[in-house]
Amino acid sequence: MDYCYTCRRHLNGAYSCPGCGTPADRLTVPPAGDTAPLPLVSEGLPDGLGDGGAYGEEFGAGGGRAARRVEERRKAARRAKRGRRRVAVYGVGAVAVVGALAM
Repeated sequence: MDYCYTCRRHLNGAYSCPGCGTPADRLTVPPAGDTAPLPLVSEGLPDGLGDGGAYGEEFGAGGGRAARRVEERRKAARRAKRGRRRVAVYGVGAVAVVGALAM
């Protein structure tokens, strides 16, 4: 798999780098000083974020569609588990009744 070190991208079979356009056959490992330095994580965040607070405090409470979707899936899983449990209890009860009647 080819990798463009200047753009830090995998080519995944492409004939040239999508970032800088360098052909795949001309990609070479550059000297250590030619690549761009990565910024620190706290430098890229807006003011007040990245201070080490709790997740809800940093990014705001509430969430969006994804949080609602996750909560809906959890509720559906709980309902399904309750239904499976109910079927098991009724099944054991039915087997007990049939066993008692067979005696």
